[in-house]
Amino acid sequence: MTRRLNPIISKAQSKISSLSEADRRRFSRALKYSVSGDEEEPPQSYSPEEIAKLTGVALHVQFDFFIIVSKKVALEFLDGLNYSAKKAAFKKKVNGERYRNAFGKEPSRVANRLVFSYLEIMQLEGVNMTLELTASGEEE
Repeated sequence: MTRRLNPIISKAQSKISSLSEADRRRFSRALKYSVSGDEEEPPQSYSPEEIAKLTGVALHVQFDFFIIVSKKVALEFLDGLNYSAKKAAFKKKVNGERYRNAFGKEPSRVANRLVFSYLEIMQLEGVNMTLELTASGEEE
């Protein structure tokens, strides 16, 4: 199932659109990795640190541009998909231990806050849908 115009991803796209052409391409690629992973079926999700290595966009900058999200923003993202996660249950489910069990690696942190790619959030929460971005970085 594909959804359109998620408010959190729209914020990311809006911030990215104000950058220079070269940065726009780099940041759009980072957002694509966050949303779509490796685009295989089923997709492998990239961690925020892997996205940083692939694109050169630092973790704190990814966070500032909504390319990666904290637990709080992840709840807003899920709400934008019309998927109602219960706040207390979500916060218990999306933690370091569950992340390590699901992905076999340590979760990424920005300012001592756990951060996740969009695809990681959907996989941890068990949401089975595909979000697509156009070549320009805008959602279809």
